[in-house]
Amino acid sequence: MAALFRHVLGRQFEKIRKFIKQEKNKEMNNQHFNCSITANISASEALKKISHVPGWWKVTFSGSAEKQNDKFTVGMGGDSVFNFTVTELIPGKRIVWLVTDCYLPWYADKKEWTNTRLIFDLEENNGATSIHFTHEGLIPGIECYNDCEKGWNHWIKTSLLSCFSTEKNDVKPAIFGNHSSVIVPHESRDGIRKFYCDVLGGTITKAEKERDFLRLGDNFYIGFLYAEVADESAFLRSARSAWLEIKSDNVEAMSQKILESGLVTKLDIPDPHLYFQAPGGQVWRLVGTSEDMSFYEGAGDGPDVAKVKEAVAKKEKKQVAEV
Repeated sequence: MAALFRHVLGRQFEKIRKFIKQEKNKEMNNQHFNCSITANISASEALKKISHVPGWWKVTFSGSAEKQNDKFTVGMGGDSVFNFTVTELIPGKRIVWLVTDCYLPWYADKKEWTNTRLIFDLEENNGATSIHFTHEGLIPGIECYNDCEKGWNHWIKTSLLSCFSTEKNDVKPAIFGNHSSVIVPHESRDGIRKFYCDVLGGTITKAEKERDFLRLGDNFYIGFLYAEVADESAFLRSARSAWLEIKSDNVEAMSQKILESGLVTKLDIPDPHLYFQAPGGQVWRLVGTSEDMSFYEGAGDGPDVAKVKEAVAKKEKKQVAEV
C-alpha cells in the first residue's frame, strides 16, 4: 500500500514539475521582443517584400534573403556588422533568420545578437495579412534591449508597414542626396586636394592609397576613387565620371519604377544600392531618405575599391562591344 502511494505521489509531482517548466517557458517566450502589424496585402507578396531587406530595413546590405539557406550581411553604421542565414522559409507562412555572428560596437557585449533569431509569422485572411514579428533572444535586461526595442518598433510598425502599403504609383518624387562619387585619373589627386580643400574650403575626412573622402560645407560628401585612365575624353563619356545620389522614401518601389521605364541601364556595382545610367550618361545611386550613409563619408571601410573598378571595367568593355 505504501509503495502504491509513493508511486501515485511521484507521478503527481512529475506532472507538477512539467507544468511549472511549461509555464516558465511560456513566460520566457513572452519576454522575447515581439510586435504585430496587419496590411492589405497577400501573404506571398508580404513575404517577398520582407525578403527584400533594403526595401524596408534601411541598412547596408549584401547577399540574398530570398530562399532557405541564403546568407546575407547588414550594417547599421560605424563598424557594426550582422551576419544572417535564412534557416526557415515556408511560402506565405513563415521566415526565420538566424544571426550567425555580429559586432555591436556600441555595447560591452559586442556579440549580443549572435545566435538570436528574427521570426516573421504570416497569416492571410480575407485579402489582408497579419505579420507577427519576434526577435527571439532579445529580452529585457540585456544591454541593447531598450535601443533595439525602439528600433524594431520603428522598422516593423512604420517602415515595413509603409513598404506593404505603398504602391508603385504612389511613390513620392525622388530628391537629391548629399553624397557623390567620382572616379578620376591618379595624376589629378594633388589638383583635386588643392582645389576642393584650399580653394573651396573642404575637409578630407579620410585618405587612403586609392581613395579620398572629402566634405564640402556642413553636409555634402564626395568620394574620389583614383584609377588609371588612358583616354580622358572617353573617360568622361563613360560610367567612370561623376556618380550622383538620389533619395526615395520607398527604395523598392522607386527601383522598380526606374528599371521598368526602359530608359536606363543598370550597372552591376558591388554595393547594395541600385546604380544606373540615365539618358544622357549620368550615373545615379538610389538610397533611402532615412538611411545611414556614413559608409560613404569615410566611416568604416567603404565600398571595395578593387571590385568597383572591376565592375566599371566590365561595363566599359560591354559598351565597346556594342558599338
